[in-house]
Amino acid sequence: MDEKLEDVVKKAKDFLIQNKLCVISTVSLTGKPESAVCIYMSNENFDFYFVTRQQTRKFENLKNNKNVAIVVGTVAAPETIQIEGEVELVSGKKNEFIETLVGRADLEELYYGPFLLMKGANFAIFKVKIKWLRYLHLNLKTFKEEYHQIIPS
Repeated sequence: MDEKLEDVVKKAKDFLIQNKLCVISTVSLTGKPESAVCIYMSNENFDFYFVTRQQTRKFENLKNNKNVAIVVGTVAAPETIQIEGEVELVSGKKNEFIETLVGRADLEELYYGPFLLMKGANFAIFKVKIKWLRYLHLNLKTFKEEYHQIIPS
């Protein structure tokens, strides 16, 4: 991997780790696309997890069709990550995952922090097996969009 690509991969990883909200798109039983904002976590290995309640449309959709499209973006900087993949339901680490999310100070300022403390909410954690990931940022020197496909490399 050349140095420039290594830098881009690091920027993409850092971008995913620093952000906390994404839009996840699923497909309904009737083939209709449905999207929702979710809390997620990622790490240096591009492992990507998100949480949802089992009472949601996305949970029902994912039981029948494991394909997802995800976008992580920001308002302040012209950057996005686009992901396509398949999900698997995570079992066994749900409480640890929720506690980690609840402990994130940056979520407290948003609606989504208290969302995790809701009584009676039956949460599910999904891990995304990323099949395709693209990082986009605007080069502020040239004012050109730069797309970098990272997965598959």
